[in-house]
Amino acid sequence: MSSSSDRLARGRVLSGAAVGTVTPADLGSVRARPARALVVSPELVEAAREEGYNAGYDEGQHAGYQDGIAGAQMHTELLAGLVQRLSDAADHLMTREATARADIEDQVVDVAFVIAQALVGHALSQARHARPRRDCTRGSRSHRSKAS
Repeated sequence: MSSSSDRLARGRVLSGAAVGTVTPADLGSVRARPARALVVSPELVEAAREEGYNAGYDEGQHAGYQDGIAGAQMHTELLAGLVQRLSDAADHLMTREATARADIEDQVVDVAFVIAQALVGHALSQARHARPRRDCTRGSRSHRSKAS
């Protein structure tokens, strides 16, 4: 096994109460024996921290923007589907309304025809059952004698 994999295998996993005792790393001082001669300036540490912060912020901003665009596109597609369904329903309603209007017009004509038949039939029935009437200008004798 190589020495780098040995170092990885020697790591510790902290759990429970031990997690709370971990102290943050001090990047300004080096404690490893081979690197004791290295000196890291606080300005360099601050610049690296700020650069990391800005990079993370920009990455988060971009990811949030992309998520927002994807969400807006999803809502746009949803609204387009709803508008299409509403349009289809309106078309169906207009077709039903036109059919209903034509049916009502046909029914009105049929009822008017039935009423006319009933009235004409009633008038003809009354004429058959009525006594013959005499014409008032022909029926009286006095009227005839005066006219002659």
